[in-house]
Amino acid sequence: MPTPRLASLLLLLAGSLLPADADTLEEESAITGSGGGLGIPAFSPDDCRPLSVDFIVKEGDPHASAVVDEITRDLAAIGISVNTSEVDREGWGELMSQGAFNMFMSKTWGAPYDPHSYATSWRQATANAHHVALENLTAPLTRESLMSKIEAVQKELDQSKIAKGWEEILRDVHGEAFNVPLWGERAPYVFNRRLTGVLPGNQLWAYDLNDVRILSGSANVTVAPGTTNGLFQSVGPLNPHLYFPNELFVNNWIYEGLVRYGKDGAIEPALATEWEVTNNGDGQRVVFTLREGVKFHDGSSWNCSVAKLNFDHVLNPTVKERHLWYGLPEIISSWSCDAEGRFVIETSAPYYPLLQELGYLRPLVMTAASAFAEGGTKTDTHNSCTPQSEGGFGPEKWNHLYENVTCVGLKAPIGTGP
Repeated sequence: MPTPRLASLLLLLAGSLLPADADTLEEESAITGSGGGLGIPAFSPDDCRPLSVDFIVKEGDPHASAVVDEITRDLAAIGISVNTSEVDREGWGELMSQGAFNMFMSKTWGAPYDPHSYATSWRQATANAHHVALENLTAPLTRESLMSKIEAVQKELDQSKIAKGWEEILRDVHGEAFNVPLWGERAPYVFNRRLTGVLPGNQLWAYDLNDVRILSGSANVTVAPGTTNGLFQSVGPLNPHLYFPNELFVNNWIYEGLVRYGKDGAIEPALATEWEVTNNGDGQRVVFTLREGVKFHDGSSWNCSVAKLNFDHVLNPTVKERHLWYGLPEIISSWSCDAEGRFVIETSAPYYPLLQELGYLRPLVMTAASAFAEGGTKTDTHNSCTPQSEGGFGPEKWNHLYENVTCVGLKAPIGTGP
């Protein structure tokens, strides 16, 4: 019996199994599967042409390879051959962004990114397979109209209207069947009886070891982590302001943000103890009262000037482009310190995911002022972004950013985390 994953795949492939003259035959039968019914003309198995599927897999991605292996076995059972080839990370990203595929095997991002950040990322032509796939929507639905709906619902503050807006968006997506995730992802924990107090993280790649206790044996604990790029190789430069090769699970042990994403989606205090959200013209004003007495690992103090410094670097006009896979960097119009030492964020429009997105493991988390080059004041010539030689902004498609900013990284990984 086909797996659920294969059943979804077969429904998408069914049109390719028709004989060359199938459009001249009467519609007399239907193929059905777990996804519903799909009417197709009747034909003899002898009329079918041989079918093969080409799979392109990113090197070093065991998750994708395992999925391809499973589908390959199932397809072989019904006479469909699979040709698999591997490409490096750079080549794979180029094929994805160019739309060099008929079907891209997707996964959702999970909490706390779904649905708002995941859907927002579809607008980036340089970053996501969805962008090119959206070119083929059926009129009157277009990529532009769908993205307008996604943007509009995030500016809504009424919970019933938010729910209704996402329901309409999901109906559009499912009706077009352009996005049918074949699997999700979570990071399971497997540990031996030497430890206690291990709790699942509230975000993917968040391994919360704060409350772990060792019951017996050595005080050293070995962690074999799953990572954002498949098998673990290195933690990278430990720069929380950019992405690969900086591994999120380690950043989570070192750095904190203003708030954190808690159990069941609760927004919890972190380096801010409380916040007040008010309307401010066309947008919102959020005032954060900062936690007192907090020290960074080098002994320096956490305060509003440090919060502003981190925002200055991450939201530098050039660097910000790299972070537009989610909506927060674009919606924030200003950040400052008031006379009482509180941190103030203003937005250009209402934005319901604001606090949730401030709870992400990167990029708006805090490192000490002492970690910035040149005192942190030169965000164009000495930005905290990772140098190109150490991974920088990532694939070549981001190289144009280096024309307007010089990335020097951080002097050291200095946070406030446990």
